Amino acid sequence: MLIYPTGPDLSFARTVHRGLVHKSAVGEVFVTDSARVAEDSYVVAAQWPRKHWYFGEPAVSLNPLLVAETLRQACLVIVTGHLGVPTDARVRVDDVAVFLDCALLPCLLPAEVTMKIDANVTPSADGPIRSIAARAAFVYEGEQFATATGRSTMAPAVLSNSLRKPRDADGDDAVIDVRPEWPQVEVDHEHAVYCDHQTDHIPAMLLIDAALSSVRGKLTESAGVVGFEATFDGIVEWEPSAVMRLSFDEEDPRGVSVDVIQGGRRRAEIVVLAASEASS
Repeated sequence: MLIYPTGPDLSFARTVHRGLVHKSAVGEVFVTDSARVAEDSYVVAAQWPRKHWYFGEPAVSLNPLLVAETLRQACLVIVTGHLGVPTDARVRVDDVAVFLDCALLPCLLPAEVTMKIDANVTPSADGPIRSIAARAAFVYEGEQFATATGRSTMAPAVLSNSLRKPRDADGDDAVIDVRPEWPQVEVDHEHAVYCDHQTDHIPAMLLIDAALSSVRGKLTESAGVVGFEATFDGIVEWEPSAVMRLSFDEEDPRGVSVDVIQGGRRRAEIVVLAASEASS
């Protein structure tokens, strides 16, 4: 594991305003502070509870979804708190990846986590920035325990429909013949984590969660999820129903590909990374 200096003093005393991270519930906000340390570099502080009702206990099993949600919040704090993006701007997740370096955090108290984030932004003609690409190292007590990357595109609320255009306009237009055995994405419009704020599409985090859940049932008992790589071709709408197509190799379960298909076309690809206990 890499050892990191403490860097600027960051506070863990209270969370940032819930509006900065597009949350309604204060209890679901993890980020507590942030600082800009260079033109494209930031440090962001977050506190994780000893036991989160949905993401579990970091001291027992580190959940890559908790890492991803914390990165999502950190990037929003950077663009709204440091780069002038309005808090009501619409955000489309283009891709996100998480890689765990360990299975758990040895924390007896709520974990005070620091993220060292390198962020490249693309300017916009109609707003402060058009997109952000971030690479983060997650650090606990001076040691790196996870890395994550993410890219998102932003638009003013009045131009939010522009985010619905597929990213790959020149991609394959062939319609996929959906099979009845492919599992449907279960959408809970009242999910207390992913849908606790107003949204007009299926949140990317909910889709990643659904993919991880579908894969866990296929893995052997000795295998565990150590990360994922997700790429989205635009927004996945609430309707029509979306399904998941799994590509699973029982002889090599380290990478399981999950395609999210809606309206006969692939809208997202989520590769779930798994490793057996023997190889960890």
